[in-house]
Amino acid sequence: MDINQLKNLIRTMNPNDFVEEYIIPKSYAHFSHDQLDYVRNKISEATGISISEDEIYVVGSANIGYGLFNKKTKSGQNYEAFREFSKFSDVDIAFASSTLFDKVWGEINSYANLQQFMPHRMNKLGDYLVYGWLRPDQFPKNVRFNYFDKWNDAVKELSREKILGRRKISGALYRDVEFIKKYQTRSIAKCKKDLELI
Repeated sequence: MDINQLKNLIRTMNPNDFVEEYIIPKSYAHFSHDQLDYVRNKISEATGISISEDEIYVVGSANIGYGLFNKKTKSGQNYEAFREFSKFSDVDIAFASSTLFDKVWGEINSYANLQQFMPHRMNKLGDYLVYGWLRPDQFPKNVRFNYFDKWNDAVKELSREKILGRRKISGALYRDVEFIKKYQTRSIAKCKKDLELI
């Protein structure tokens, strides 16, 4: 689909319907089923937890072909909303394994219970946890966890893989697919609102 078709769909569709029709189904603009299977198998092997086909999703510009929001990199580079997927784009992969999520959550819980004060703040990890999302960049940097590090290290290693185009791969860990849908629906609703202001 081209950019005008995409904008029109976002303007006219209910955000939840858009997510169900264009984000959750596995027909990605810039990532093949073979590539997704490769990722799934690598993560299953690294963690020792079998990730099923319905527990892994490509989201973001690799899915629909465009980045929907303005983005500023750490280096200060600005990217406009509705930019086309390019050789500089990363691939965002959402994992929806309740088994892996619960193992990682258990590790965080054990770590937090050993700390002096309660509640123990770990950056904004708890702020995202209420949305069913364990966000990797919010984990404490000076601690190694078992399942989290196996998963996170394996995701980082994927960026070196020739079969994946040696493109940056980013991972997010959700409790289940319903939390992915809620997050994506919220994002599409914001995008719809932004379009209405133009």
